[in-house]
Amino acid sequence: PLPPLGISKELASLSVRTLPLATGGTLSLHNIFRLKLPEGARTDFRPPSVELRSPFGEYTLTGSLKGGALTFERTVWIPFQVILPAQYPAFREFLSKIDKAESGQLVLTLPEGAR
Repeated sequence: PLPPLGISKELASLSVRTLPLATGGTLSLHNIFRLKLPEGARTDFRPPSVELRSPFGEYTLTGSLKGGALTFERTVWIPFQVILPAQYPAFREFLSKIDKAESGQLVLTLPEGAR
């Protein structure tokens, strides 16, 4: 339900590197998303809670379902760095975990007769 960052495709699209990778500038984001559900709507979706910390950066995602609204809070910090070819698989895995945390499908069940 989040607008995905697609960060692994941006920074780690190759399966293997032979040369170092410079990440560019620091990536620092803090987003809060609130989705108001339609009146009477139900969902089995439960917002994830993810905290990733690595030498490559940090990522947190929290969510709550209260008062008919889903709220997500996302923080990303990836500093400028040069990733050596030997570090690249671990860097790529870190970014893939971020992408996985942001995947998911929100399915709503609406009350009978609702449009």
